[in-house]
Amino acid sequence: MTYAWCPHEGAGPQAVELLFDGGDVALSELRVKQLLQRYVDHINAGEVDKLIALFAEDAEIEDPIGSGPRRGHEELRIFYQAALSRGVQIVVEGPIRGSQSNTAAMAFRVNLPSATVSAIEMMTFRDDEKIARMVACFGPMDISRY
Repeated sequence: MTYAWCPHEGAGPQAVELLFDGGDVALSELRVKQLLQRYVDHINAGEVDKLIALFAEDAEIEDPIGSGPRRGHEELRIFYQAALSRGVQIVVEGPIRGSQSNTAAMAFRVNLPSATVSAIEMMTFRDDEKIARMVACFGPMDISRY
């Protein structure tokens, strides 16, 4: 696939539009952003079953990067159930970012009863809209304890 940045007609000199020459991105940028927002909504509602249903059967998460991957619904359920049992709430900081592929990312804050974690998460989606991979980026300096 080739692409070029071109001025977007009528939107002023600063606006651009990405024009694709052949091939399509399987999921639209808007759709991957919506799917990532659904992930946030299920976490904040404490809906572990709906959350796990967003992931492909063979999905992999690494949260945080460097902690080692967790694979498949069983391992993901253990991870997210533990997080949700601690009362995790996510506050997205700024707009969810899309890409030119099936990937979206967000900066967010995780509010826990005794700490706040500032992180960035990136998710890659399969064509069937299931999450294939999620990585979270934060380190010890990104954790504020009360």
